[in-house]
Amino acid sequence: MKWNHSVPWEITIEAPWPPSVNKYWRAFQNRMYVTQKGKEYKAHMRKYLLLQLDARDLPLFPKPMKLECGIEAYPPDKRGRDVDNIQKVLLDSLTGIIWEDDVQVYKVSAEKIYQEGDKNYCIVTIKEME
Repeated sequence: MKWNHSVPWEITIEAPWPPSVNKYWRAFQNRMYVTQKGKEYKAHMRKYLLLQLDARDLPLFPKPMKLECGIEAYPPDKRGRDVDNIQKVLLDSLTGIIWEDDVQVYKVSAEKIYQEGDKNYCIVTIKEME
């Protein structure tokens, strides 16, 4: 897939529910690292997104593109979750797949939506900033 940089691009993806921040990252000797569970989620996310996107050139949004991201989070249950922690894991897990580096994301909006039924995912809309 090639990009025409004269036109702002936008995609919407469905992402599996992310693990908690504490299960995704750990601290060791004053350094943060991605845990095994975090690596497994990121690998799962890559396979999951490749099926949706049918893309061959990754990341989809290369540097120096500036991006904005909207997240609709549909939690699996009614437990309280910080929306900023949900977005931290999602943004990190999309690195190398959707964008080269999550520092490309300049604007984020996130919302938790509690609904009855089988919910356990996030809808993420990413677009190039004009």
